[in-house]
Amino acid sequence: MWVVALLTIFSAILIFQVIRLQDEIRSLKGKESGLSKEFGEQLRSTNNPTWVEEEHVYSLSHPPVETADDDIERLTTNWNAYLDEHTPSIYNTGKPAIDCNDPKSISIPAGDLKERFESSGAVARARLALKECGFVFLDNLFERSMVEEFSKSYQQLRNGSDSHRYPCQGEKRHEVLLPFRPPFNSTEIYGDYRIRAIVKAFLNADYKLELMTVIDSPPGSGDQRYVLFSILNHF
Repeated sequence: MWVVALLTIFSAILIFQVIRLQDEIRSLKGKESGLSKEFGEQLRSTNNPTWVEEEHVYSLSHPPVETADDDIERLTTNWNAYLDEHTPSIYNTGKPAIDCNDPKSISIPAGDLKERFESSGAVARARLALKECGFVFLDNLFERSMVEEFSKSYQQLRNGSDSHRYPCQGEKRHEVLLPFRPPFNSTEIYGDYRIRAIVKAFLNADYKLELMTVIDSPPGSGDQRYVLFSILNHF
C-alpha cells in the first residue's frame, strides 16, 4: 500500500514540475518574441548613403591617389553636398529657426521621455533641436547611477594604458574608442528605443552603428581640421 502511495506522490510531483517547466518555456518564448520585436529593426541590415555607394563603385575601377586633384574635387563635391543637407543650421547658415540658448527649445523634459514619450511629440522636438542647433538635452533619460557608472568606467579607460585613441588633429583634443565590453556595449544605452527613434528621425533614414567614440574638446582646444573619408564600406 505504501508503495502505491509513494508512486502517487511521485507522479503528482512530476506532473507539477512538468507544468512549471511548460510555464517557464512559454514565459521565455514571450520574452524572446518581445526582444525580437524591439531589436528587430535595429539588427536589420540597411544600405549605405547613395554617395558612399557611388564612391565605392568608382573606386573599384580607379586606384586611390590621395594627391590627385580630380579625386579630391570629386570627393569634396559629394561630401559638401551631404554636409549642406545635414549640418545644423547654426553652423551652416548661422540662422537657426529656434533659439539655441533657450532651455525650452533645446531640452526634452523627463516626463516627455518616459510615460508621455509616444504622445508628447518629443521625437519631433528633439529632431528640430538637432537640426537647428546641433544638440539636444534629454533630461534624466537614464538613471543617475547608470550615468555615474558609465562616467567612472570611461575615466578609467581614458587614463588607462589600453585605451585606443584616434588623432583629432586639434590642440588639446583627443578621441577614445569605446571597447566592446560593459558598460560601453550595454543595449540599455545604445539600444534605448527613445535614442533610436530620435536618431532615425534626425537622419530621416535607417542607420548602422559601427562603433562608438568619445571626443573630449576642453575649453581652449583647437579646431578639428577638415576630415575626408574616401570610402566607407560596411558589410
